[in-house]
Amino acid sequence: FPLPLLMMTLLPLFMPTGLAFNLGPILPVFVLPGAIWWSVRRISLSRNVAPLSAAATLPFLFNEGYSMWGGNALSLLAGQFAHLWAVIWMFIGAGLLTDDLRLKRFPWRSALAFAAVCMSHAYIMLCLPAVFLGVLLSIPHRKTRHLLSIWLGSGVMAILLSIWLLLPMVLNAKWTTPF
Repeated sequence: FPLPLLMMTLLPLFMPTGLAFNLGPILPVFVLPGAIWWSVRRISLSRNVAPLSAAATLPFLFNEGYSMWGGNALSLLAGQFAHLWAVIWMFIGAGLLTDDLRLKRFPWRSALAFAAVCMSHAYIMLCLPAVFLGVLLSIPHRKTRHLLSIWLGSGVMAILLSIWLLLPMVLNAKWTTPF
């Protein structure tokens, strides 16, 4: 998936190339707790939930029960780093969508974050409908037509922004899946 690799190719603008390509795969371990804290802080009405949510990522990150399916530190060291980048973008997108709904503004930031999920890992992309529903249910005044248009607009724009990657992936699935 292209986005994590693109981010790794942009890091040498700020640091040596070798360091950038070593830091790119391991950076999600350090970014995930902060991304979850920020997102839950936007979604939750209680200040106590965000630090607990960020702390709850640590058992997930350091789980040694699997090493190749993505998400934990062992799988990052095995080369499965795109999965965790997609999880980070998913939480950032949920926080941005909550802000967009609460402030009733055009959802271009959340659409970019959800498009980043689609361009980072397909399996996490399959979780986006549940994230969209959860964000919609977390807004207290969710019955207005304007909020639904913002909510749907974010999802539609995310799909349109990432269709260049999703469409060939779906059309070639009959050849790539058996391989």
